[in-house]
Formats: sequence, C-alpha cells, structure tokens
Amino acid sequence: PADHIIQVVSENFEGTSSATSTTEVSTFLTKSITSSQTNSKFLVMVTSMTGADDRSPRIILRRTISSSIHNIVNDSSQDGITMLSDARLSSVRHGTNFHLSYVDSPTVSSGTSINYLIVLRGAESGTVYLGQSGFTNPSDSDIKCLSSMTIMELAA
Repeated sequence: PADHIIQVVSENFEGTSSATSTTEVSTFLTKSITSSQTNSKFLVMVTSMTGADDRSPRIILRRTISSSIHNIVNDSSQDGITMLSDARLSSVRHGTNFHLSYVDSPTVSSGTSINYLIVLRGAESGTVYLGQSGFTNPSDSDIKCLSSMTIMELAA
C-alpha cells in the first residue's frame, strides 16, 4: 500500500564540522539509499547540534542522484537554506539541538542510488559548527554530540 515503509538505512556519527564565512562545507552527515521501487518517496531524518559564538549556522539538505545535485531549500528565502540556528547576541556562545525531517519525492526508477548530505555555512564572517556547540575554548569543555541520519523509503 501507498506510504508504507519499504526499507530503512540509518547511521550514527561522532564527527564535527565547521564552516567559516558563507563558504558551503560538506559535512560528515551523509547517507545513501538505493530505491527498491519506482517513484518512491524518501523520509530523511537528521539529528545533531549546531553551534557558534555570536553567529548563525545555516543548514542545507542536499540530494545527489548520479551527477545531478539538488539543494532542498526554501526558494522564497533570501538565503536559500533548509533551516538555520540563530544566536545573534554579542559574545553569546550557543549550542542548539538540530532536528530535520523532510519527505522527498524525486522521480526515480527502481535501483537508483540517492545520496543525502548536510551542508553547513555561516551568514557572515566567523565560524559555525555542526556536531558541537559554540563552546570551543578549552576552559569551556567542547560540548559535542552523537548525530544521526535515517532515511526511509516509502511506497508510492
């Protein structure tokens, strides 16, 4: 029946990534799935933490099929991002839980490999983090987290 779960792929990650300025950085959060049926939907769920010191981490969910890359973003957003974490107070270090769930509907045939990737960037100069808080000074004890990515194929 439609929308029932066909398969699940999942992985836990202990990594961290950082980005400086508005340069996009491919992160450690990446997972592939091979479609079992034609025109399935894919539920992508990601859990991690973002952090910064008076900066705003921007998150982009990126899908790659063969050599075709598609950023899953809010097209009406001036930033073209999937989601953001904001703490724009002077000298405020923060760590924010990051949870993303997205149902993707690419038009693919059975046996197609699809890769999902989290891309990180900032809104301006300064460093932003994924997988850890903005507490990066030795006296602050870096706060890092276990991250995960789960992809479920749903029947069309």
